[in-house]
Amino acid sequence: REKILSYLTWWNAMLVTVAAFGVLSLYGIDPTGAREMTSRVEGRLALGTWMHNNPNALAHTTVVALAFSYILFFWRAPVLKKTVYFPICVFIAAYCTYETQSKGGFLVGAFLLLLVFVIGRPPLVKIIAITLAASAGVSALAFLPRMGNIDNVRSEPGVEGRLMAWHTARSVVRNNPTGEGYQEFEAWITWEGESFPIATHSSYVKIGGDLGIYGLFLFSALLWLALRTLLAVRKSE
Repeated sequence: REKILSYLTWWNAMLVTVAAFGVLSLYGIDPTGAREMTSRVEGRLALGTWMHNNPNALAHTTVVALAFSYILFFWRAPVLKKTVYFPICVFIAAYCTYETQSKGGFLVGAFLLLLVFVIGRPPLVKIIAITLAASAGVSALAFLPRMGNIDNVRSEPGVEGRLMAWHTARSVVRNNPTGEGYQEFEAWITWEGESFPIATHSSYVKIGGDLGIYGLFLFSALLWLALRTLLAVRKSE
């Protein structure tokens, strides 16, 4: 338990550090060249790094720190962590995520926070948390940047692009069992008369397009073996 908590604490510290680089770039301290990356995506915060050079990637990284910070520094934590560590980490991570204006990041953050108040909680707490999330939570999301037009998720441009990419990979898997080759698959979509590549946003889709149904099977089998090992260890304890 102590090793896991130590690992999560260091992981959370690194997430908050990434978020801090994003926040500092808004105030002129910009060692990663974030301003240039941010200007390319119409003011949505991004960092000048390989992993976080687009706002969605940055948001999906930093929003995890909100849930981690609550578990590590607030829930059953000493007063110092609750009054100092927790608000600092949450402020930095939330500020950075907000500036990315990432719809996916906002939705993932809301889902993670809901899980925090549902998993392992008494039934009454679960009911209250789910009820608040379905009412006040959904309403609050609408006030976040770029979230005012998510009433019909399927018609949202970002979702439509992902569906097109997934459909392309599905066609590859059906027509070519071995895929297009390692790191060769690219999803091209047509939008308003123009064709351009789009990220798959899914390891399953990418591996299916690259390595076909056989590669997808092996990838899924490895995940299953990892899960089976974890369940076996828990059972033995």
